[in-house]
Amino acid sequence: MPTTEGQSGGVWASFLYELSVAAHRADHAVYCHPAATDEEEIQVIQEIFSTNTVDCFVITATQDHDPRIAFLRERGIPFVSFGRPWGHPMSDTWWVDVDGAAGMEQAVDHLAKRGHRRIAYLGWDGPSGYGDDRESGWRRAMRSHGFSTRDLSVGGPDEISTGRELAGRLLDRKTPPTGFVCVSDTIAIGALRACRERGLAVGHDVGVVGFDDSVGAHFVDPGLTSLAQPLELVARHTMRLLLDRLKDPDAKAEQVLLRPTLVVRESTVTQ
Repeated sequence: MPTTEGQSGGVWASFLYELSVAAHRADHAVYCHPAATDEEEIQVIQEIFSTNTVDCFVITATQDHDPRIAFLRERGIPFVSFGRPWGHPMSDTWWVDVDGAAGMEQAVDHLAKRGHRRIAYLGWDGPSGYGDDRESGWRRAMRSHGFSTRDLSVGGPDEISTGRELAGRLLDRKTPPTGFVCVSDTIAIGALRACRERGLAVGHDVGVVGFDDSVGAHFVDPGLTSLAQPLELVARHTMRLLLDRLKDPDAKAEQVLLRPTLVVRESTVTQ
């Protein structure tokens, strides 16, 4: 069972490890082949599948109208994706994903309980299934609390400098936000820097929440409150769906949506 990754990062590396463990327990093996582009990945899938040396595929980092999913579906090649098939029929594809919207709702609720009312969303620019899903959770939670979202959603590339610039721009307003929920830990770490540069006490004056509970969230100062994806559970479900597909190729597609867990650290706790 080969895996093909659409992007790098701690989440995908951790998932690959957990998938390898789950495969070993099921008396299978995982073969990973890197690819720089979707086109290259599709070519690799086609070449590997034509050799009859693998049973099925796992793809990660799904995108809007993902060409890998279209290719696999059109040719009837068995696969399971870690990530929803954004822009493709959800109920006809085998997938496991983490509910980013539910995670962002947890983040907003957490900040609201600590007295924050102006809570900004720092996201990615451009269309993104993951980003749009997470932003929708922020908007839903803000509405449920009766908080305004006007001019509080901004986005950019997934870089620390982006989080620093976006958060700084909002903090310099006449009425700045006191809370930030961020699409990733990378963006959130940049927001922490912007807060410190303005002399704000993170955890007291302002609260910051990230997403992915990365290594950086553990070691940045102050520690970053973040949403952890249950990657071991994602891997176990992915392997179960793969085995179900192999057992019955005509079985109805199954989907699994899991909730992330909010890990609270100093960035949202009053010192």
